[in-house]
Amino acid sequence: MRDYPRFLDQGETALTVEFGDAVDPALNAQVLALDAAFRAEAPAGVRETIPTYRSLLVHYEPLVISREALIGWIEAQPPGAGAARADGARWIIPCCYDPAIAEDIAEAAAALGLSVPELAARHAAADYRAYMYGFAPGWCYLGGLPETLAIPRRLAPRGPTPQGAVLIGGGLSLIATNPMPTGWYVVGRTPERLFSLRRDPPFLIAPGDALRFAPVDAETFAALDARAAAGEVVTRREPPSQPSPASPERGQARIVIESPDRERSLSRASGGGTGRGGGRLPDARLVIHTAGPGVTLQDAGRFGYSRFGVTPAGPMDPRAFRAATQAVGASVALEISLGGVELSAEGATLAIALAGGDFAISLDGRKLPPAALLALEPGARLTIRAGAAGAWCYAAVGGRFDIPPALGSLAAHARSGIGPQPLAAGASLPLAAVAPAPHAPHILSAPWLTVSDAPIRVTPGPQDDYFSAESLARFLSAEWRVGARSDRMAYALEGPRLAHARGHDIVSDGAAMGAVQIPGSGAPFVLMADRQPTGGYPKIATVIGADLGRMAQLRPGERLRFRAVDREEAVAARAALEKEMAAGAVSRPLAAEISTETLMAANLIGGVVSGRE
Repeated sequence: MRDYPRFLDQGETALTVEFGDAVDPALNAQVLALDAAFRAEAPAGVRETIPTYRSLLVHYEPLVISREALIGWIEAQPPGAGAARADGARWIIPCCYDPAIAEDIAEAAAALGLSVPELAARHAAADYRAYMYGFAPGWCYLGGLPETLAIPRRLAPRGPTPQGAVLIGGGLSLIATNPMPTGWYVVGRTPERLFSLRRDPPFLIAPGDALRFAPVDAETFAALDARAAAGEVVTRREPPSQPSPASPERGQARIVIESPDRERSLSRASGGGTGRGGGRLPDARLVIHTAGPGVTLQDAGRFGYSRFGVTPAGPMDPRAFRAATQAVGASVALEISLGGVELSAEGATLAIALAGGDFAISLDGRKLPPAALLALEPGARLTIRAGAAGAWCYAAVGGRFDIPPALGSLAAHARSGIGPQPLAAGASLPLAAVAPAPHAPHILSAPWLTVSDAPIRVTPGPQDDYFSAESLARFLSAEWRVGARSDRMAYALEGPRLAHARGHDIVSDGAAMGAVQIPGSGAPFVLMADRQPTGGYPKIATVIGADLGRMAQLRPGERLRFRAVDREEAVAARAALEKEMAAGAVSRPLAAEISTETLMAANLIGGVVSGRE
């Protein structure tokens, strides 16, 4: 018998407060009560909280508040802390169970020993409670699924779900709002948009609300879908029935702190002189001439909305992002994938800082080191292509982009469509102001970007108890390879299969960047910047913050190993990295003619050459 609450570490920057191991309204009420206490008056250092069925994930900065102090604050809260919400809305949601629209209903019915009409009737007859949002924006997780419809999640995720999918899996049900891979089964579709940036607030249903599904045929579904696409709410809301304890208000996101790496500037990086340009130039633009897949705008991340299933996004390699942005006093950068990009400036000379992998950089054909500060004059072409090593490069522009934020951020999340769209040829990004540019190119030296063959460090858990000692040892001793299916959401690892000791399903809980999930197939996934905020697969370990950038810079096909460390080592590594980054990159003028030897030396000094070379 376990004692609750349990405090489970997810790396050194996230803590899961677990109240039980079941989907139960009483447990969920405890979760929502503690969440309400955080939202009312969070201690300094807490970034955001993610309430789930039976646990609360607390994202925090350990260099501001220690784990011990955070747990002490939680334990000091009186039972049921947090005001009750006397709302308890009840929703009637249209749902089509036609197999032509509900892609997996026939497969799920066969696995459950039911006919399609029987499955549809049982699903529609149930009363559900909205327990949480998670996984993706507006994905609403429900309790109340009949036991006769309990079906395990798939051993491996299926392809992206359709808009408005109604799913079952692991004894639960949920409503999806946008296409995402998942291990659940699509047994229906609703035309309703639970999440829409055109609404204020953007989220329709609050945790603690009650709902039922009203079956509609395919023709009615199509008509309602057209109305919902035009912005109409097609779900019926009934009067409140009873109070719902301590639920978050719809669309409300309050807990956000500034991280140590956000909004920093490094004025000396412009070369120490007055530079060229600067000031307010409304016609200044950064023009994209060519762009491979995966070129996006990113800031430090969209925090405060993970509770509604909205991923923070942000940079894959926070270290390189920090080096580039602080070199020109920016808070936003282009994140450039292996497909590369070609850029030019219009209306002003722009200060550009580059950092990341060992990419091939040239300015009007002149080769530059991969970590550099330069002036991009109108008419000149800056070309960034994949080079000898690394998967991501960051190009920060001195100034401020004149682009409206989405939910308070310019971080692009392509799968959900939140934030700026991925950049493509012909895109033109306006700048509201520009910073002075250096008179000549400079080499940037950022020693914290050095890549080595050292194992990627992880802390065990939070669900390492779902695996045998043999599986844990195999995870740490094996050589893994980054799979071709890797992207900003997760890096797929190829290697030995890891067997579960307690099954491959958990009651969905919060997920942090760097968490290593093991689905039923036994093949690990490392969750990355576009990760889902929650997930239902056990997490065997979590990559520490100081090594997330090294993990991100691995290309498909590259090999790696893991090494387990304790929280103390993870926090110490984070503190050491922060100290280095706070000191800033050092810049020095680049000679007019650059030899191969000079470029190699610049690469070594800049810390962007792989130790494998």
